Amino acid sequence: MLRRSLLPLCVLVAVFGLVLSSLVVGAQQNNSQRGRKFKMPPPTGRVEITVLRDGSGKPIANAAVIFHMVGDKGNMELKSNEDGKSVIDVLPIGSLVRLQIIARGFQTYGDDFKVDKDQIAIEVRMKRPGEQYSIYNARPEKKETKRDGRFIAYDDGTVLDTKTNLIWSAQDNGEYVSTRGAQTYLNIFDGGGYTDWRTPTQDEMSALFDPSQSHLGGNSGSKPLHVATELIKTDDECYHANLAHGSGSIGILEIPIFCFGDGKGTTAIGQRFKVLPVRSATPTAQSHRAGDGKP
Repeated sequence: MLRRSLLPLCVLVAVFGLVLSSLVVGAQQNNSQRGRKFKMPPPTGRVEITVLRDGSGKPIANAAVIFHMVGDKGNMELKSNEDGKSVIDVLPIGSLVRLQIIARGFQTYGDDFKVDKDQIAIEVRMKRPGEQYSIYNARPEKKETKRDGRFIAYDDGTVLDTKTNLIWSAQDNGEYVSTRGAQTYLNIFDGGGYTDWRTPTQDEMSALFDPSQSHLGGNSGSKPLHVATELIKTDDECYHANLAHGSGSIGILEIPIFCFGDGKGTTAIGQRFKVLPVRSATPTAQSHRAGDGKP
């Protein structure tokens, strides 16, 4: 009688034991499978690339900085900032990387480097396609293409004003930018092979104003603009300009401008304007106003 009572109990305990064992084994297998799937990512290094002009050492903004993983078809492309810097922190330590840099007006750069530590800094000096010209040397290879009174146009996209001894870019930057954007553009602009372009002063812009000359321009394309020569292409009414001599200070939000509609230098708030690059034909240690008759 006792044996009959214990038999079902023994069967129940045995079944429970088998179920519990299968659950434990299954859990161990699942844990083992999960462990096999997880893989620690390789350590990576932080690589900082600085892109500079070879001649002046000025930073080059908006250069294409391309990282090719050697042996891999993929690549990663970044843009250099206004300081010429580009930073990437996902390159595995131990990897071989082919660095390529492309910037307008410069030779394409290419070289390989190995990510052998967690912090790497690389400085790249970009060279021009041909000879590096000095801003102080005569440029006999520049050819005159046209004259308009006191203005002489050359085949390198520059225009000389023989009255003020200023060299102007034959056209503006082509887009509306902030004051900071204008300076960024001038830092990378190399028209005619020169690297010392700057924002003109209101006085220098005034020397280009001539009420006897007129063409239509401005945002609507219907405003009369009074520019002394057609050799300098101006299609907007107002441009970025540094303060005129003796104008004093302005508010932190004010932007100095010059307008070819009325020939006045003024300021604006919260607006963007184009910039017309200028440089001195004969750089000197001390700058002079355009209207004082000095070179």
